[in-house]
Amino acid sequence: MESANKVILKGLRKRCGESKGAWINEFPVVLWSYNTTPQSATGETPYRLVYGEDAMISLELSERTWRVAVFNEEENEANLKASLDLLPEAREDAHLREVVVKQRAGRGYNAKLVPQQIEEGDLVLRRKTRSFDDNKLTSNWEGPFRVLR
Repeated sequence: MESANKVILKGLRKRCGESKGAWINEFPVVLWSYNTTPQSATGETPYRLVYGEDAMISLELSERTWRVAVFNEEENEANLKASLDLLPEAREDAHLREVVVKQRAGRGYNAKLVPQQIEEGDLVLRRKTRSFDDNKLTSNWEGPFRVLR
């Protein structure tokens, strides 16, 4: 969710520019664009993973695209039922792709990681526990401390 919120916030910043109060009018547009954009981790749109079909954008309706021109209500109902039957498989595939992407990122991170041996006499920093008075600019570390054993 944090990643999705970050992307949506970035989209709002781009759409609103300097008028920060206009975000409420732009929010539905940004949310729709997020939900209909394929995500890199899953390869699917969030809309498709929920409803089993790709969303139609308003331009497709106004410009009379192929998808609208060949629409048949009876076939559409049958196809919707079939795609809903396949939805759990699509979700499982998306989950597996996401796991592979995370493993690949982890391997890349671990390949760059250089383990360090800490010995007696070395100077080290210790992560600080956050208190209520701390803010974003407060240091995350305290020290240096000398290792005794």
